[in-house]
Amino acid sequence: MNKNFEKLLDKYTMGMSCGCVEPDYDDKPVITANWNNIPQKVFDALEGMGYACEWEDEWITCDECGKSFRLSPNSYGWEMFGAILDGYALCGYCTEWDEYLESLENQPRKALTCALWDEFKNEIESRYTLIEDEFENGFHPHQNDDPDEILEKLRKDNPNGRYIFVITGQGQFDISFAVYQRDSE
Repeated sequence: MNKNFEKLLDKYTMGMSCGCVEPDYDDKPVITANWNNIPQKVFDALEGMGYACEWEDEWITCDECGKSFRLSPNSYGWEMFGAILDGYALCGYCTEWDEYLESLENQPRKALTCALWDEFKNEIESRYTLIEDEFENGFHPHQNDDPDEILEKLRKDNPNGRYIFVITGQGQFDISFAVYQRDSE
């Protein structure tokens, strides 16, 4: 990176990552900033040079590979393609699966997202076995499956069981999810 470019980044308080791992985005360098405080000609010049210009409060950089992914939604169907573990941001590709999945175990209000599930299903199924995959929670009367109640029942039947919830689908007013149990070690 040349000195003039570094000065530009400092002058306008911009962040930069070496690429993008967000699904459906091009893998090109990402510059993040509060674009309300930056002249349009600077924004246009950066995009013209091949950078993706994104809002600093909506994106985060993976602490492992240095590439960016979204931290906040851009639509109701969006899901984060990564995790924040002990203060470290990790994209889906850099996630340490044993540690991350253990952080979800027996946590009925935390779930593996569809985005991660779709990309890393084999990684997860090598550690966990499906218990049931037809749960729904949402707006309609029949969509009333409660993760807290499900976990309570599973733990009653198997107090030492280790379970994770996986979001398998989502709509505007509902989600479907599955429960997996950790395989014996």
